[in-house]
Amino acid sequence: MCCQLMTKQQVASKVLKELDIGEPNIVQLSTLGKPLQVAVRPEKQNSNSKLAANDVISMQINASLSDRQLFQMLRDI
Repeated sequence: MCCQLMTKQQVASKVLKELDIGEPNIVQLSTLGKPLQVAVRPEKQNSNSKLAANDVISMQINASLSDRQLFQMLRDI
């Protein structure tokens, strides 16, 4: 049951991303009855959130991290 819900969410997400959403960020979806309005929040674009590979390697060396520890740290960040 959980996997079906996850798949449905992924499909819905992909479809909403493909729609041309105007400024109010509201999409009106056709249903068999009353139309459904869905508000879509745009992803925040933060150019400062990227780390250069050299910076990551330097952090790994300075902190004496194994590859596994480094990848876990990057996932946490």
